[in-house]
Amino acid sequence: MRAQETQAQDTQTDEAFSPAQWQAKALDCERRIYQGLPLVDEALLLMEKAECYLHLQAPEMAARSLDRIALYALNDSLRTEIFALRALCEKAVLPQIEATDSQNSKNPETARWLSLIPGLGHFYAGAVGEGFFSMALNAASVAFVAIELSSGLYVGAFLGGGILLSQTYLGATERAIQLASE
Repeated sequence: MRAQETQAQDTQTDEAFSPAQWQAKALDCERRIYQGLPLVDEALLLMEKAECYLHLQAPEMAARSLDRIALYALNDSLRTEIFALRALCEKAVLPQIEATDSQNSKNPETARWLSLIPGLGHFYAGAVGEGFFSMALNAASVAFVAIELSSGLYVGAFLGGGILLSQTYLGATERAIQLASE
């Protein structure tokens, strides 16, 4: 009976915590973990720390805390609680992942067609720096071919420049498709 009253009081005070207090509580749990406690006590503190992170809307941090628990040293009921807490973490992370995926989805075929002009496929995929680098490499390859042709070095222009241009152009196209797929 006494444990239920204490738990009810903890619940009431937990709801009134500010984010700074939750962070301080998580930090206090981590301090106590490093005192060299038995594995069961360490697991309980890690679970408490995970709950703090769930209150702070940081399910990734909560999951990392739960991953540190040595499950082999625990009884079945404690393992069940840990798995339930882990499921809460995964439920909180899934909507974030789905929202990110729906915002950042790019069509690889569109990136392929935009890559006909060097750099545009990279820009479409969101890699602006790589797009400018791709443009510069392709421009340098074309300049090499033009210089070789104007110097009368036709073999060097077609072999060296052709190979260089095909590699930079095709490589940039494939990279743009890869970026869009990711």
